[in-house]
Amino acid sequence: MRLAFFFVLAHLVTGLRNVFLAHGVGYINAGRIWGIGLVLSVLIAALILNGMGGVRSRGEY
Repeated sequence: MRLAFFFVLAHLVTGLRNVFLAHGVGYINAGRIWGIGLVLSVLIAALILNGMGGVRSRGEY
């Protein structure tokens, strides 16, 4: 379950990369966008998991 958030987001980013390639964006730029998207997917998945685990951003208990 923990990796599901990352896999869903990574799947969307990979599909976006294919759309960019189909519309004529170069491989290097599409790869850069894909890499940035994967890093953002990791960060978003980590935030979701921390939120589900009860981590609070302001330190209020």
